[in-house]
Amino acid sequence: MENNEESEHYEDSEDSEGSEDSDLSNGQPEENYIYLDDLPTLATCYLYVIIVPGDGELKHWILCIDAPTWTEKPMVHLVGSPTYYRVEARFLTRNDERRIIKRVNLCDIPNAQNVYDDIIDAGEWAEIDNQDPSYNSQIYILELLDDLEHRD
Repeated sequence: MENNEESEHYEDSEDSEGSEDSDLSNGQPEENYIYLDDLPTLATCYLYVIIVPGDGELKHWILCIDAPTWTEKPMVHLVGSPTYYRVEARFLTRNDERRIIKRVNLCDIPNAQNVYDDIIDAGEWAEIDNQDPSYNSQIYILELLDDLEHRD
């Protein structure tokens, strides 16, 4: 009897829809349809370093957060040239992703906006040694990670 009731329910649902643009087929959600509310919220996300081509033999390092609550991935890195570096915080682009040589997962971090903000703020406020011509993005990222590790 339950099967008949379910069948009647689906038939009624089908009749009540009446729209060809509906995402229901025969009273059932489409097989590949995913409801965003049904997706689990992850407790953690990844902090990683992206390595991309740099100037000459030196590879450029970028600190990135794989933030599942955002459609974009926040990143922080140095731009400019020796003795004229500045910090840039922005979102990872498709062009950045195409240039990736290696991605190094560092650790899991709490999946929370304040954690993302703390990491990006630390990167933006990190000291840059523009007096040293050998200073580069690798040194910047290593010092930033050391600073983040020693924070409370």
